[in-house]
Amino acid sequence: MTVLVTVVGAALIMAGLADVFKTLFHPALHGAMSDRIARMVWKVCRAAADRHPKTLTFAGPIALIFIIADWVLLNFIGFGLIYFPHIKVGFWGAMVNSLEALSTLAEGSNAGISWLRVLSGVEAIIGFTIFTASISWLLSIYPIIESRRSVAHTATLLHEAEKETGVDLIREASQEASTTMFSLAQELAVLRNQMAQFPITHYFYVGEAKTVLAGILPYLADLADRTVNPAAPKNLRIPGTMLGGAVSDFLCFIAQFVLGQPSTDRTEIMAAYARDQMCEPVSLAWRREQKIRNVA
Repeated sequence: MTVLVTVVGAALIMAGLADVFKTLFHPALHGAMSDRIARMVWKVCRAAADRHPKTLTFAGPIALIFIIADWVLLNFIGFGLIYFPHIKVGFWGAMVNSLEALSTLAEGSNAGISWLRVLSGVEAIIGFTIFTASISWLLSIYPIIESRRSVAHTATLLHEAEKETGVDLIREASQEASTTMFSLAQELAVLRNQMAQFPITHYFYVGEAKTVLAGILPYLADLADRTVNPAAPKNLRIPGTMLGGAVSDFLCFIAQFVLGQPSTDRTEIMAAYARDQMCEPVSLAWRREQKIRNVA
């Protein structure tokens, strides 16, 4: 019985530490448990948001809390199970001893065996590491969310400017278009890599239409496609191709790691991404109408 309880406790500790390592110290690996927890919380909040849209704004913070609580719980129970057969305070006494050590409030005074006192010190180090690393993780998340909103807001303003002025950015403002598309491609590429390292940022929903990237991506894809038109200036081919590549790479990441669907159909991914984020993809009907008027 002692061996079984000890093995189970050690397994829980290893599972918790492995997920902490994957998520915080090697985020590109994607922590298996943390990713599942975040998806589960998002699905529950997304289902509830059909009736109460504001519910979705709580998905990211709740997922973050649940993930950190999962790390703490696995280590707390794991160490408690190891202590339990070796100290004479009973099961709950062992759990209290583990909680005190994990929170660095005690030094394992209930453990009369030297190696258990050492283990209690190790648990205290792990608890302190989880605490400080979680704060660093939290501070790393919000700049990425802000970057995503800024890219979306910039693209939305550009779309609205074209629509309101009737000026074709590609054909009538090619010099400005080149600089703009280079900048958008760079920002979108950086954002894609940031979200790949911190996928939990996807689950932080703001709900402001003009800063939702899922809604404006069709416009960025259209902007890139317009540069390959034979009538488009040649100096826009490279920035347009870069922007198109950045959009495609971002959508491939979303399809593979967020939506869990094939990444072959760009239009289908954009539609699914917009549905997932509860937003309407930007309409490009005004461009078709403008094209018809120009031809006439």
